[in-house]
This record gives sequence, structure tokens and C-alpha cells, in this order.
Amino acid sequence: MLPDCAFSQSVFLAKPVLSNPGREYAIYFDGDGPADIAFDLPSGEYSGEWIDTKTGKSTPLETFRLDSKKEILRSPAFQNGIALRLKKSYTVRGAVRRRGESNR
Repeated sequence: MLPDCAFSQSVFLAKPVLSNPGREYAIYFDGDGPADIAFDLPSGEYSGEWIDTKTGKSTPLETFRLDSKKEILRSPAFQNGIALRLKKSYTVRGAVRRRGESNR
């Protein structure tokens, strides 16, 4: 993953954003929330998780679909930062799987 300056501009509170554009994103939110996050991502299905940066505990997101480039996701409440990991899902032979997962 590399820094993604274009994506950073479309996300409130996020610093820095790392990405493999169109595939996966790692976003850190500083301060306290919840926060409404405006995405500018390719359409498709995404999965992910919120990560408590103090404890390392992760809370999975339900798989969701972005149908337009301007979608909003609300974070859970947090204090002193939280991280979000997103991965685009891909449909293979009628099933949804993440890039890099095996068929076995």
C-alpha cells in the first residue's frame, strides 16, 4: 500500500490514507467521533473492519455496496483515534470473494 493523497481529500478526519487503488484502503481517523466518512471509490461490494487503535480489537463491517462514487459511512463512537480497513470484494463463479483468497 502507498499513500493516497487524492482519496485523503475526500475523507473527513482521515490522515493518512494508504491504498492499493480500487482494491484495499487503510484509513486512520484522529480525534473523537463518530464521524461521517464520504467515499470516492469505484462502485462495487466492500468488506472491512473498524480497529480500535488502543486495544487492537476489530469490529467487522457487514459487506456493503457502493453504487455511486459519493457514498457516506458513519463510524462507531471513538476517542483518540480509530482505523478503518476496507477491501473490495470480487465475484468469482457466482460467489463473492476477496482478491487473493483461494478457491479451496
